[in-house]
Amino acid sequence: MGLWLVFLILLLGEPTQSQAALCRHCHDFSCPHSEQAACGQCHRGNDATRRKELAHSGLIRAVHSAYGLRLTPLRLAAAEALQFYGCRRCHQIGGTGERLATILDGVVPQRASVALEQALDQPALFMPDFELAVAERDLLITGLLDAAQWVVPPSQQPPEVVHFAHPADEAHPFEKHCGACHRMLTASAGSLGGGRIGPDLSGLAGAFYPPTAREGANWTRAALSDWLVNPRKIRPLSQMPAVRLKQQEREDLLQFFWPLGPAVDKETPP
Repeated sequence: MGLWLVFLILLLGEPTQSQAALCRHCHDFSCPHSEQAACGQCHRGNDATRRKELAHSGLIRAVHSAYGLRLTPLRLAAAEALQFYGCRRCHQIGGTGERLATILDGVVPQRASVALEQALDQPALFMPDFELAVAERDLLITGLLDAAQWVVPPSQQPPEVVHFAHPADEAHPFEKHCGACHRMLTASAGSLGGGRIGPDLSGLAGAFYPPTAREGANWTRAALSDWLVNPRKIRPLSQMPAVRLKQQEREDLLQFFWPLGPAVDKETPP
């Protein structure tokens, strides 16, 4: 019996180290979190092979792997980064957010670190270029991985929204008055504007746009109306000058961001 057990250990390796043993074959295994989780729980990859190209398939780098550990200050900072950059104003992640662009809950869990880094370093068409430093990018990726892990992917993915480049509609109030400096994605008109001087305004009227109105508040119809009259009166160091708009032009812009709907005739029965 003893010889047979020795033979199995030599053939298969020690059972108590089965998940980490093949990682240790190449790596100096000094992970301080090995008691919390197996290698693949945080880093993905394939810990059942010694072939590097297979073992590192779908690999999550150590700098992004805090999402798989207990709640730590790093995970909290990553969640704050996800909020700060306003990813949910266009994407659904962690089961919540707008659906103006790709639903990230079904994408992030299938992407390796290198693919997520590339997506932020070389943004897709109409995606803002945040020009993130490496540390900021890595923190945001950790936040995306953390948010996505709590969502059970649906059995059938809903149709994705796809945006294409198209000539500017100069008659549109946003294109006419804002598009030279700003861009945004919309559910009804697709992509609007082509400017990069000012911030991307996608989701400005929604719940997920960063609170950058007066005194760090969320944007409202009234806040934007006051801002358009003279931005530098509200924020003296703003790069945006006063916008010369007629009353109707300002109303058209506000109606675009916050549609009020048609007037209701109170004498007409429902």
